[in-house]
Amino acid sequence: GSTERWSSRPKVRIDMVARLKAVCETSGAVYAMFWEEVAGTLTVLEHYHPVARLTSLRARRGDSETFATKSRGFSLAVGEGLVGRVFATGGKELVPDATLLSIERFPRTQHAKEFGIRSIVCIAVGGGVLEFGAVNSWSTMPSFSFSSL
Repeated sequence: GSTERWSSRPKVRIDMVARLKAVCETSGAVYAMFWEEVAGTLTVLEHYHPVARLTSLRARRGDSETFATKSRGFSLAVGEGLVGRVFATGGKELVPDATLLSIERFPRTQHAKEFGIRSIVCIAVGGGVLEFGAVNSWSTMPSFSFSSL
């Protein structure tokens, strides 16, 4: 231990990949991501894809790009797009077909189309936003397991 004061409170790191894997396994999602807010900007802290999805994408595309890896290149302001809106309200949102959304409502619409992502769920949790999605259309919020501190 140390007797020195922290200049800022340290963030507690949890096994986020294991939690995202559990979300995919329990909901049937093909990806899961956790967005973290720092100074009013949301970025992807961690992501997970089931192995079968990664194998399928690599065989079809011939590269290692995924919806989540493309999403890592995005920074969203609090209130911007689906993720920013959910973070700002502290709520949750289900989008049955993200490919039909405008770029203003969902800035990653083109990437959703590119990777065949239809349904997306965003939930404010643990000081950030849990996002997960599927290639099929969900009409109701799927059941899933995710525990946070």
